[in-house]
Amino acid sequence: MSLVETVIFTIIGGLVAGLAGLIGTFTYMGEERKKEHLKEHKNNLEAVSKALDGVFGEIWPFIYGAEDLKLPKSPFGNERRVADIEIKKEPVKMELPNPFSDNHSAIQAGIDTVLYDDISPHFHTLFESLHKTDQEAKNNGVKMLKLLNSFSDLIYKNLNFCEIDFPYQNGNKIEFKKFGYLSNEIYEQEYAGTVFLMAIGEDEGSWPNKARWLKNNNVYDDLKKLANEIKDDNGEMLKQLLEMHKRLLNYIEECKEEIKRIEHTTKLKGKCPYL
Repeated sequence: MSLVETVIFTIIGGLVAGLAGLIGTFTYMGEERKKEHLKEHKNNLEAVSKALDGVFGEIWPFIYGAEDLKLPKSPFGNERRVADIEIKKEPVKMELPNPFSDNHSAIQAGIDTVLYDDISPHFHTLFESLHKTDQEAKNNGVKMLKLLNSFSDLIYKNLNFCEIDFPYQNGNKIEFKKFGYLSNEIYEQEYAGTVFLMAIGEDEGSWPNKARWLKNNNVYDDLKKLANEIKDDNGEMLKQLLEMHKRLLNYIEECKEEIKRIEHTTKLKGKCPYL
């Protein structure tokens, strides 16, 4: 091989090696950007998960469990707010590290709408579930809230006209009064909430302390009878309410389960303008 050929092959070899190194660098940078973008999405999806709870709570304001359920008098809820509700616009509270201490601070934060709109190319299953949830909330959220208020009206009217003697704690002793004379909003909401739980068929195992109190004070059977009468007289309305509740809850649970799955994802799929 001549000296010229040697020089040419040496140059070509250097160019190939340099190009390979450049391609490897770009590939590495691209993979690092994907990792960072996945991290951005995971952080944002934590806020999305909280926003889903907020959406449900605006429409069905009994999210703290059956044992703590209190049914307020109608009107309650915010129909105007529910009519315009949208997951990506829902405010959320996030626990963020305090740069000046070891503690975390709760702040009002919002979903990064740019990242929210970027969910589709990377997490299509989640995108579809979020879309269904938004549509259900938009189409039936106000209807659910109206039905809840109507049902509350019915329960309070029946409680006011019933002949049941309701126990309440007065210092160290328990006394009994008709519902209209309880003069205590907490007791009223507790008893109305109990009738609501009985009417919708909530498992008693979800509210054992309430049930025990009622049974110990010999009022459980009377309230159960009243709840069944309300249920029988308003079966169609109750059926419609519970069907919408179940559908919305199922959509939200689908979203939250998919977000949990994404939390364990280690590789970002799909293309977007931010990579």
